[in-house]
Amino acid sequence: TISGGPLVTKRISLPKMSEYTVEKVIQQEVKEQLGSDPSETYLDFYILGEDVTRPGNMIVVVAIAQKEYIDIFKEIVSEAGLQLDCVDPACFVVERAWRAVEAATAKARKGSPTESYSNFALINVGAEFTNVALISNGKIVSTCDVNIGGKTLTAYIQQSNSISMERAEILKIFTSGQADSDS
Repeated sequence: TISGGPLVTKRISLPKMSEYTVEKVIQQEVKEQLGSDPSETYLDFYILGEDVTRPGNMIVVVAIAQKEYIDIFKEIVSEAGLQLDCVDPACFVVERAWRAVEAATAKARKGSPTESYSNFALINVGAEFTNVALISNGKIVSTCDVNIGGKTLTAYIQQSNSISMERAEILKIFTSGQADSDS
């Protein structure tokens, strides 16, 4: 998975068109909006469905990644003797994992997945980035990566409490983040 600086995900509204035409329109948008040459990026998209706020339009989620970053990632994977089949934005992976867990728990409780959820956020706090995916009516409507992760939180706890990084990590994981009076 990728997240952060080398990745941009965006939800856009486009007039209804074929997938081939969507790809061409997105390539042009990359050139105009981001000032990037489409040949220097990898891009993918999926069509969510009709845009209910704009009749005749559809909602498309676009993911654009810097080719240089992905190529380095692919090279590292190859040097490790592995084959790379797919690179996905971290927020999409978290969303699919949540769906799998929700489907399994719904089956166990004999209910339907997401029966009690219509709008919610999935938040994945990684070491360096926090990925946020906003879900509405079962579909991702917005994503973002925040340049704050577990390492940042640990450093804040360490500095705020004048303790070692190791102690700060323990506090982060096992308590509310407040140093006890013995520290």
